[in-house]
Amino acid sequence: MLGKFQAENAALAAIAVKTAIPDISEETIERGLSKAVLPARFELLQNPKGFENIPYLVLDGAHTVNSVKFTMETMRNVFGEAGSELSRSSEKFMLLFACAADKDAKDIAPLFKNQFNSVYLTKPGNVKQSDLNLLKSAFYQAGINYDCDEDFENQIKKALKKACDEKSILLVTGSFYLIAEVKKILSALD
Repeated sequence: MLGKFQAENAALAAIAVKTAIPDISEETIERGLSKAVLPARFELLQNPKGFENIPYLVLDGAHTVNSVKFTMETMRNVFGEAGSELSRSSEKFMLLFACAADKDAKDIAPLFKNQFNSVYLTKPGNVKQSDLNLLKSAFYQAGINYDCDEDFENQIKKALKKACDEKSILLVTGSFYLIAEVKKILSALD
């Protein structure tokens, strides 16, 4: 699992296990942690089936200001020079973002400024309430150009196709519901 936040979580898990089971070996804890996966937390899909020209599809359910900050920090550390803007990298980056109406889109949107070549906004799916007008306003006020479509299936397919055509890394974030919809579309290609 990638990212500072996941490293901190792994350390806490190791401490908890060692506290609960004092005789457990460190090797056993390390072996367990090495097998740990957390879907939709900086989950990297390299050249996903049906969209093989996408070098990496990054799925992260980050939906709070702090979790999006960690996601963007991990993006810079994995794909760009630490502390540099992604847009300065030789790679192209795209964003597909959706969030529920109760999320702080106004403070999340600025975290994406100057980081992506293209930005796609949509609803997180049919399950959660969303406010696309609020979302569009947040990105507009942050000075970020975007393409918005309330038809999340159409917008997911559009972002995947564009990322594939442009050989861009695509970050999908803002909602675990959105990630689930992306995975449904990808699994239909199997």
